[in-house]
Amino acid sequence: MSKTDVRTVKDFGKMIRELRLEKLMSVEALAIRSSVAASRLLNIERGKEDPDLTDIMNIAEGLGMGASVILVNSVDTPPRRSRRGT
Repeated sequence: MSKTDVRTVKDFGKMIRELRLEKLMSVEALAIRSSVAASRLLNIERGKEDPDLTDIMNIAEGLGMGASVILVNSVDTPPRRSRRGT
């Protein structure tokens, strides 16, 4: 895993934690709602484990949102360049 991958995994985990806390949900509550083990959720939030697509979909469902919302929010998108003169 490259340094970029590690940063991305940590950023993804941090975002999951922030979303969970915004919903005032404990790790245990999200684990029950998402069918992802609490220990795995904690490791994902800490950036120690890389979630697979099934985890992402289950976590999103547990948070009451679509997986696409989580995936879009986790991607760093470069700023658009303005096109001058057109």
